[in-house]
Amino acid sequence: MIRRVEINFNFNKLAEALGNDQALTADDKLAINKRLVANARQRLTKGTVGPALEESTVSIRNRLKKGIVTRKNPLYATGQLYDSLEATPSGIKMVDYGWKHQNGYYQEQTTFMEKLNIPPQNIRARPFIPTTDQIKLPDSIMAKLIRTFENISKVKPRKR
Repeated sequence: MIRRVEINFNFNKLAEALGNDQALTADDKLAINKRLVANARQRLTKGTVGPALEESTVSIRNRLKKGIVTRKNPLYATGQLYDSLEATPSGIKMVDYGWKHQNGYYQEQTTFMEKLNIPPQNIRARPFIPTTDQIKLPDSIMAKLIRTFENISKVKPRKR
């Protein structure tokens, strides 16, 4: 009897590799992505997204009155990113700067930054969207994946 299954890969990529008819349905993908969005929102509000903001960034944002800014909640000043998160069967939609923060980026110097004597810089990633191995999936989806893996193991590799 299987009591626990640990996952360390992306289910959407697996489904694409196998073909949509052999793995997860659009409803299954939507269910997974809804859980990812719910977890991302929880991370944004609880402040479990790191690294924390530098004190200089907090000071600048508070001077500009960009919401309530603390070091603990680096991506939740206005709530715009939080509100924009939307699950779809093909992935997660959000405001453009959300992906920048998820992956990290290089910030060119702007006029605003120049006035404040802030040089261009690399902005570290603040991954707020969990990977699929960090959420609990519904049993029905896990059963489909287990069946899919069992079917894959029965397939013999093609000769080259």
